[in-house]
Amino acid sequence: MTGTLTETDYTVMLVLLLLLSAVGLVWLGAFLQKRNERPSGESIKAEKSANNGASSGPPLPPTSAEQIVKRMEQHLSDLQRQLNMDLAQLQASMKADRADTERHVVRVREMASEHKLSLTLFELFESLKTLPKKTQDAQAIDRAWHGQVGIEPDDVLLPSEDSDPWKIYFKLEGIWYLLRVLERKYSRIDYYEISLHDEDGRLLAEVRARPDASRAKLDKEFVSSLHVGPWLSEFIALRLRMDHRLQRTLMEAASRDVDAMKRSFRILQVGKKVETASD
Repeated sequence: MTGTLTETDYTVMLVLLLLLSAVGLVWLGAFLQKRNERPSGESIKAEKSANNGASSGPPLPPTSAEQIVKRMEQHLSDLQRQLNMDLAQLQASMKADRADTERHVVRVREMASEHKLSLTLFELFESLKTLPKKTQDAQAIDRAWHGQVGIEPDDVLLPSEDSDPWKIYFKLEGIWYLLRVLERKYSRIDYYEISLHDEDGRLLAEVRARPDASRAKLDKEFVSSLHVGPWLSEFIALRLRMDHRLQRTLMEAASRDVDAMKRSFRILQVGKKVETASD
């Protein structure tokens, strides 16, 4: 065997060099991959310093979920405040309305009591309820009596049962009215519930009246409903005429003895026929 390399030897050496090169490339690639995956010391320090700065510096902006929650809470707070304001305004308005209404009711009741509205309605009921049972002559006298104060009786419907009301139709100064009267009994106390209606059936007034033994006055009275209108002035005027008629009747009754004395003691003149008390 000589010292020269044959062609076969060169081939074997080339193959070995290629293998070594391949192995070296594989190892180098693996090394570089591991280096890229593991952070360096400088990057770790930078990250730590950034974290420390975030904890000590101003807060980060809230996330979208936190913003939604805060907006919802603010909206609910504003809504609650608005609702509370509405309730406060409503309460103040209702309080003022109650005060005005109570003053109106007190004034109207005082006016009705001052002008004896309950007594007027009760006297109309008492004087008109027996009209159908009277004779024609007695009815004519009663109609003339009522005509002195502007009352024109028309029709009286008597109750067929205890639970039914009297219904009395009449005219006052040419205007139709209806009296509905119910006799009530409560705890051994009798009283009358009297309601006045206009010609269209609308309620004008409702009172409760308890007469005394003479039935000329009222022991108790209560105005439970009253709608102020022109009709009220007409009934106040009616009360004045009724009182005036009563005073005239009492005054005329008190002066009857004067008429009797005039008839019994006449002044005679001389030279004329003597007159006697029987003339």
